[in-house]
Amino acid sequence: MKVKNFNIIFICSFLFTSCTISNIHYLSKAKQSSNENYGFSKENPISINIKRLENKEKIVEEYVSRLYSLKLKSGFQILKRNVISNSNELEYVIVTDDGRDTLKLYFNLDKESKGLKYPNGFMFGQLSGK
Repeated sequence: MKVKNFNIIFICSFLFTSCTISNIHYLSKAKQSSNENYGFSKENPISINIKRLENKEKIVEEYVSRLYSLKLKSGFQILKRNVISNSNELEYVIVTDDGRDTLKLYFNLDKESKGLKYPNGFMFGQLSGK
């Protein structure tokens, strides 16, 4: 019985770890968008093709935690999440780490895209700007 429980725990931890590694690998390939408006409007959302990835909300949280504004000299945290009706898009209100500034970012989680991009004027790293 102990061996069976150990095997179940081992398999569950492997699955959890492999999903996390898949997300990290996907996020590590992000490039800066040349479009000044990228991610800041419903018409030009950040495209994250995550049909094959697990836990859509988690990948957006990880994405936001990696953003760092050069202008504001701050990282970000998610303040609020809104689903845009009749679409696959989400609006996230994000706040700077010091709580002084907020921004709205728009995401499309099902749109096919040629690689992951992040908004112009931001840095995107392995760790948040915190």
